[in-house]
Parts: sequence; C-alpha cells; structure tokens
Amino acid sequence: MATKRPHSEVHPSRREQVPGQEKKRKVNPNPHRKLEPKANPVNPIKSRIRSLNRLLQHKENLPADVRLNHERELKSCEWELAQAESQQRKKDLIGKYHMVRFFERRKAERRLKKLERRAKEGETDLEEQIHEAKVDLNYAMYHPLDMVYSALWPTKGKKDADGNEIEVEKQGDPDMWLVVEKCMEEGKLDALRNGKLLKSAPAQLNNDDTIGQKASNARAKKDKKDKKEKDKKAQKPAKKADEDQVMREQDEDEDSEGGFFE
Repeated sequence: MATKRPHSEVHPSRREQVPGQEKKRKVNPNPHRKLEPKANPVNPIKSRIRSLNRLLQHKENLPADVRLNHERELKSCEWELAQAESQQRKKDLIGKYHMVRFFERRKAERRLKKLERRAKEGETDLEEQIHEAKVDLNYAMYHPLDMVYSALWPTKGKKDADGNEIEVEKQGDPDMWLVVEKCMEEGKLDALRNGKLLKSAPAQLNNDDTIGQKASNARAKKDKKDKKEKDKKAQKPAKKADEDQVMREQDEDEDSEGGFFE
C-alpha cells in the first residue's frame, strides 16, 4: 500500500485543498495606520489664499514684479475657490431635490398627456391649460440646478383623516415659472438648467421689466382666482341654509293647511 505524501511535497498551489491544512490569512502591513479622511479639494486653495494674504500684508518691501505675481495668483486662487464652492453647492442641491423634481416631472407629464388626450377627443378651450402644463413640465425639468427648488405641488405634512397626503394648489416660484416660460420661447432651457443664463432669478427679473410685470400680473390673477373660489365656497353653505329654510316653511304651511281642514 502506497504511503501518502507529506504536506511539504504537495505543490504550493494545491496545499489549501489538502484536508487539515489551515488557510493563511493576509496580514495587514500597517495595522496601526488610521484611515485618512477624504481630501477636500477646497482646503488646499483656502490654505494658499491665507498664505498669499499674509505674505502681501506683512511684507511691504516686496519687489514690484513679485508682488504683482502674488496678487495675480491670489485672484486666480479666489476664482478657483468660488468655482469649487459653486460646484459643491450645485452637487448638494441636485442630491437634495432629485426625488422632488422626479415626482413633479412625472405628475406634470401625466397632466399634459391627459389634456392632450381631451383635446384630441374634440374638447375645446384647452390651449391655455396645455400651455401651462408644458411650462409646469419644463419648470420641473429645467429649473436651475444651482438654485433652491420650490416645489409646484408640496404635500409634506398635510394629511386627511385616513392618513393620505392632501394635494394643495399649485405653488412654486412664480418668478422662475415666468423665466422658464420665456426661455421656452427663446430656446434657452438648457442654459437655464446649467446656470449659464442667470446667476439668480431676482437679479434677472429686476433687469427685465417685462418679466417683472408678468410676474406681478400672474400674482394678481392668482390672488383674484383664490378669492373668487373662497367666496364661492362661502356662498354654498349659505345657499344650502336658505334652501333648508324654504323647505321647512313649506312643510309648516302644509301642516297648517291640513289642520285647518280637519
């Protein structure tokens, strides 16, 4: 009977397959080394800006050409810092409002398709509603990514008796809504989304009297519509109470007539 070969004679590539052979664990070469935090690209720029400011403030006897080079480098670093902070802010806002924009885009698409279907079926006087639905859709899609997003249909914190969220009236930012409408006409939606068209909506609106006038007209129109709906709702209970009073008086008249003939 042949004898088994010792483990030393087994090829190194097959030693792990032999029963009774313990697997060797990989040893960390630096067990006491701590994980370094993720580097922030802004910190080196800030450090360089502080160094340049100290250098320019405390050394007044620098040669003119050296001082000029340091001042140019300082301006360059400040520009890089502003760009890096802007990109970081844009990234944070995209992550924060991603789901809100997604759900509102889907909602606007459903509303637009429903209106277009009604128009194909022959229903008239839908042009204004279809236009507003298109602007709502583009508002959700092309709102500037580097600005705070104001939801069109906020539902957070408002629930009915069954615990379901209650849909409120369309809100959003009326000024930005009008900016989106104007960009649709001019074909500048992509520039608006990427922040290349305007730095902030108020600055653009202050420089454009037409948009500002449209915004004020839209607010006045919305307020008038809301007031009309509130008055209509307030009139319904009063009208119902009057009808109930009339019915009671009729019943009393019938009862009195019956009693007289009896």
